[in-house]
Amino acid sequence: MKRIYQIKNRVTGDCYIGSAVDIIDRLKYHRKALEQNLYLTSKDRKPYLQNAWNKYREEALEFSILEELPEHWEEGQELSYDLIEVEQEWIDFLKPAYNTSSIAGRPPPLVRSLSRGPDRDSKKALFSLDEREARGTGKSF
Repeated sequence: MKRIYQIKNRVTGDCYIGSAVDIIDRLKYHRKALEQNLYLTSKDRKPYLQNAWNKYREEALEFSILEELPEHWEEGQELSYDLIEVEQEWIDFLKPAYNTSSIAGRPPPLVRSLSRGPDRDSKKALFSLDEREARGTGKSF
């Protein structure tokens, strides 16, 4: 079953919104990455969520399912929506502070400094992570 989930900080009320087909694997992935402090440096960056984990610890983070999408439709149903589209609706509605992108399914651009001489020292370049492997699979907090 496809699901939209939330990881919410009970102290601050801030949250992270995500989606997954295999929710158990996705949560295992999140927990392992957070425990190993990987979201500050990995290609699948979630620095706001990682900082919350580091400051408030696991006990402050609460996992919940926001919506379940059926895998099969009853005959005659006209419902046809995509997991990412529904995740986007939740992002637009809740405006989660821990998501680094306001667009569902898309990691934020990576900002790197260019150092090719004095005239370029202050310039920044955006490198999209869309082409990289930014998908993970991820236990309930």
